[in-house]
Amino acid sequence: MSAVLDAIMEQAARERFSQVHRVSLEVGELCGVAVEALAFCFDIVTQGTIAADAHLDLVSVPDEGVCQRCQRHCTVSSRVDPCPSCGAGYVDIIGGDQILIKELEVE
Repeated sequence: MSAVLDAIMEQAARERFSQVHRVSLEVGELCGVAVEALAFCFDIVTQGTIAADAHLDLVSVPDEGVCQRCQRHCTVSSRVDPCPSCGAGYVDIIGGDQILIKELEVE
């Protein structure tokens, strides 16, 4: 969450806003983090900053992969899942493995 706060502070310097009211984060299911832990950490790292009173919205993003063999897009539940279409042993992860700032409400 400190990296999220760093990104918010960098944007605040560029865009010259002084208060953050809401932060919307997309959290990929493959990130391996507990949503409750993110919310707790957000409250801690934002204390004394322009985001101290911000509301945190967490949106879960499903994992998405592409099979190297059949090239089909699929949903996976881990990095080692086989392709559900053809059974190939390796699926390239193309989504759901990041935490992204989706939206900021600021003044």
